[in-house]
Amino acid sequence: MVNKLLLLLTFLVVGCSPPASEDTFPTTPPGITALIRQQSQDFDWEVTDISNNIITTETYWNSERVIRRKLYRGLYPIYGMEFGKSFEVDFNYKVLDQLFPLKVGNEVAFEGSMTLIEDNYQATTLVHMQVVDKAVQLIGETSYPVFVIEITSRFSSGEVSDIIQNTIHYSFDLGLILRSITKGSGAQSYWRIRSIDIPDNAKPKERRRSPAGTVRI
Repeated sequence: MVNKLLLLLTFLVVGCSPPASEDTFPTTPPGITALIRQQSQDFDWEVTDISNNIITTETYWNSERVIRRKLYRGLYPIYGMEFGKSFEVDFNYKVLDQLFPLKVGNEVAFEGSMTLIEDNYQATTLVHMQVVDKAVQLIGETSYPVFVIEITSRFSSGEVSDIIQNTIHYSFDLGLILRSITKGSGAQSYWRIRSIDIPDNAKPKERRRSPAGTVRI
């Protein structure tokens, strides 16, 4: 079961503070498509829906949809269908709003549950998220400022438990994760956006090209 948890959380991605105003939250531009490299394979990826701060993304392999995910503010998954298996994470989504406006040191913790739907399996979850750094990630010739966020998730069911460590590079401008590294159960997996296509009328402002400190991956 631990291996199932790691498979389903490969793409994953917490202290209290006053609620932030709406203009401190990211706004994901609609119509984004991208090429994602997971391990050694490339996948087509797109944002297919934006509703009530929930971003829906779909991933395709040879024109077949293999992954569908819903993420609150593009930051943390609340539902996913991945390679024929689906999961659902139940928690108070708005607790993530406490991370905003993003700055190094912000953190939030929450409890909830995760269900592997086809397996009729449920685990309790305890999640801690912290903004640990700022960086710049290069995609093609464009540099995107990102916040580096570390996510520690503990999953427990009966006497079985597992801890998943996830480090993400999150673009506030896009409201999307641009890179993710997941470690757990003695294994490591990663994915990153190799190229991205953003409609001209939705491109974020104030991009910089190849500044010092660019993250080249």
